[in-house]
Amino acid sequence: MSEKLYQEFQRKQQVPLTILGGKMPYQTQLVQDTSTGRILVQKIIKKENIPIYCKLQNLQSPHLVRIISCKEQQDVGVILEEYISGETLDEKLRRYGTMPPELVGNYAQQLLEVLEQIHAQGIVHRDISPKNILISTDGVVKLLDFDISRQWKMNRNADTTILGTAGFASPEQYGFLQTDATADIYAVGVLMNVMLEGVLPNVRLTGKKPFQGIIKKCIEIDPQNRYQSVSELRLAFKPERQMPQGKQTILPGFRTGVVWKEILAVFIYLFLIIGSIQFMMMYGKTPAAFGLEAIAVLIYAWLSCAVGFNFLLWDTIVPGIRSLQKPVRIIIRIILALILFYFGMLLENYVKFTLLGLTPQ
Repeated sequence: MSEKLYQEFQRKQQVPLTILGGKMPYQTQLVQDTSTGRILVQKIIKKENIPIYCKLQNLQSPHLVRIISCKEQQDVGVILEEYISGETLDEKLRRYGTMPPELVGNYAQQLLEVLEQIHAQGIVHRDISPKNILISTDGVVKLLDFDISRQWKMNRNADTTILGTAGFASPEQYGFLQTDATADIYAVGVLMNVMLEGVLPNVRLTGKKPFQGIIKKCIEIDPQNRYQSVSELRLAFKPERQMPQGKQTILPGFRTGVVWKEILAVFIYLFLIIGSIQFMMMYGKTPAAFGLEAIAVLIYAWLSCAVGFNFLLWDTIVPGIRSLQKPVRIIIRIILALILFYFGMLLENYVKFTLLGLTPQ
C-alpha cells in the first residue's frame, strides 16, 4: 500500500472525537476506530521522537499506556495508544491536597517499577510531574507523555534543549549537564514531597519517615550525590524488610512492613485460630459446622477488618468513594466494617441454630 493510500485509510479508520490538548500540528485527540468501535488516543509528535515511542511499543508493562501503532507521516509521527479511564495525579492533588504516606509509597513504587524498565532501554523521561502520571480506575499508575524524553548518549556534555516542568526538572535540565537516570530520580523525589506536603521540597521538606531522608537524597543538586539508579532508590524503602527472592509473603497484614499492621494481624490471626478451635469443641467437630463457621468468620472477622483498615487502599480505587474527602471515606469504611461484622454474625447464628439445629454441648 502506498503512503498516500495508507494515510487515506487511516483517516477513514479513525474518526476524531475531541481534542485533548497540544498546539497544531502536535495535537492529542480522542478517536474512534470504525472497525472495532474502540476509543483510542491519537498523538501527533515530532519526527525525532518516533524512535522512543517505537521502543516503548515493544515494552510490556502495566504502568505504560499500550502503544498500538507508531508511524511517520508527512514529517511528523502519528501514535495510536489505548485509552485509559482514570485521573491524573494532578487532578487528585487538586481535590485532596495531600495523600497518606501509605498511598504515596504505593504510587512511588509503581512509578519506580516502570522507570527501571525504561532506563534499562536508555530512555530518560525528563518530565515526571503530576500532570504526566495517570491513576487508572483500578489504582494502577501509568506514566504518560514521552514527548521530551531522550536517549542517553555517551560523551555528551549537555542537553541540546532545556525542557521539563518547573519545580520538577533537575538542575542539569537547565543546560548545565547531560540528563541521565538521576534526572528522573530528582523528579520522583520532588513528586513524593508534593504528594505528602502539597508543596515543593524547597518550600517545605516533609518530616515523614522514611520519606524525609529518601527525598533529601533524591533532590541533591549534584547528580553524583543522588541515588544512582532506580534499583538503589527502590531498596531505600525499608531495606531491612527486603526478603530474599521466593520468600515474599502474600499474607494480608504482613505485606507493607508497617509494624502496627503486623501486630494487629497477629492478634486477628490468633483470634481466628482460637475461635475456630473453640467452635469445634462446642459443636462436636462436625465438618459442616466447621465449614460454616469458617465462612462466617471470614465475613465478620477478616473482611470487616480489611474494609475498616483500608486493605490495599480500596477506598482510593472504588468509583463513587475515591472522589470523596478523606474524613468521609473513613466514616464509610467504619460503617461498612460494622455492617459486615453484624451480617456475618447473623449469618453464622442463622445457619447454626436454624438450618442445622446445632446446640452447644
